[in-house]
Amino acid sequence: MDTAYTSAEKERLFDLIAKNYFDRNFGSMSKADFETLIFSEYLEHRLNNGLPYDDYIISKELGLTQDRIRKLKERKELKYPWAGFDWKEIFVRSLENVKLDKSDNYIKVIIQDVNAMNEIRNYVESNGWYDETSLNKKLLRLPLGCLADILLDEKSELVFSKETKDRIKKWEKDSHRDDPSLSNFIKDFTKDGFKSFLSNATGELIKSVVSLIPFGGIAAAAFESISKLF
Repeated sequence: MDTAYTSAEKERLFDLIAKNYFDRNFGSMSKADFETLIFSEYLEHRLNNGLPYDDYIISKELGLTQDRIRKLKERKELKYPWAGFDWKEIFVRSLENVKLDKSDNYIKVIIQDVNAMNEIRNYVESNGWYDETSLNKKLLRLPLGCLADILLDEKSELVFSKETKDRIKKWEKDSHRDDPSLSNFIKDFTKDGFKSFLSNATGELIKSVVSLIPFGGIAAAAFESISKLF
């Protein structure tokens, strides 16, 4: 991983500063906006080069508090959005260290990226779910069923195909399962039915059924991480 700035990066930064400070414009940019501009270039350098960008590491490198770093990250994303930002991918990567509360099928996961956390919480609230806030601003606690809303899009009817349903029905018969959550899912073999199944089934049953569903993309990686919990 290269920590050095390229000539192109240096030229770009100078051009941005020149745009805001030259041509009868010197001093008109506020200190907060100037810091946001410089921080944006610094952060994108780290992102584009695969360098760690969590709050702790950056706070140590810049000599700022982690709270200040989080505020700068929020301002950066609002004024200078990163083209490579994908909050769902960040969420799925975070699931590698997910924990599960088996008493109520809620997951707990640390989301290091403040902008990803903001997007997740907005999406969750917009879709009728809610997460439980805590003193730890990086901790996200969600119902397991909420994952279906986050991870499955309009193309997900391919996941709930007749072939997949038949595969699950055969497994139910062969394993002599008589579980209401599974029976209800087979009757309502849709995204909504799957959300209900995830929220109400036992962990062992979820693991077995999820292994029979042909997820793709980030959903496959996410449910692989979830399956390891059981």
